[in-house]
Amino acid sequence: MIRQFKIGGMSCQTCSDKIVSNLLAHPDVVNTTVYLSPKIAVVEMSRDIPVSELREIISTDKLYFIKYEILDFSITAPRHKKRFLQAISHFFQKIFSKQNCCKGVILFSLAFFQANAQIDTGSISKVNTKKIPSVAIKDLYGNVVSTSSFTNKGKPMIIIFWYSVHRFPSKELNAIEENCEAWKKETGVKVIIVSVDDSRTATNVLPIVNAKGWDFEFYLDINSDLKRAMNVNLLPHTFLISGSREIVWQSVGFIEGDETTIYDELKKLRK
Repeated sequence: MIRQFKIGGMSCQTCSDKIVSNLLAHPDVVNTTVYLSPKIAVVEMSRDIPVSELREIISTDKLYFIKYEILDFSITAPRHKKRFLQAISHFFQKIFSKQNCCKGVILFSLAFFQANAQIDTGSISKVNTKKIPSVAIKDLYGNVVSTSSFTNKGKPMIIIFWYSVHRFPSKELNAIEENCEAWKKETGVKVIIVSVDDSRTATNVLPIVNAKGWDFEFYLDINSDLKRAMNVNLLPHTFLISGSREIVWQSVGFIEGDETTIYDELKKLRK
């Protein structure tokens, strides 16, 4: 069961992360995604949890609160035609494969809000040249690593900020995994994944990586130091890094087909 709620009192990624953490502490919450724009929490639950019960756990200090449940989605025309058409295509595929219109409407709404969040944040764009900041993070075995060591012998790198409990970011990792071997042969690219899981959920990362079989370099940014230094808000957030360690392009969010855009940008750095 998936339900959506309008959230009040939330103003930053720290707020969003805290709401996610609080909701996931409920034994009947399977998964949740919290968006800053629009301010919405998408909650997947194993049973129909009363709104009053969710209001109690969403914020113990009452800084954040559920305004109301979203039952009727008012869809406005997006500014990015490609993403809107992809969302519609995804919607009809789900209806015809599941034979369940109600579930299809919910899935379409999720796809739309994901696409719209990307649009509002300037999803795919070139950026002014900037070096990777030097920050101490950890590898999956607890060893401290400085991001100043992120190099690839003059070849490009892709850095993706990821959160283990979010479903949408994992889609990007799966899509890149399918193409990564070919990309490596053509461009020599290295893919680095930075998990922003906190101390409570960081233990999820290694088992998930092993289960998925992702062949990337993984690191833990438990205190979100690198996340703040690179101005990351919504997830997944993808950076394309040149051979000289300069940030040349970035993308916020991911929907099916975006891996093609990443590849097109990657080819521009080919030597």
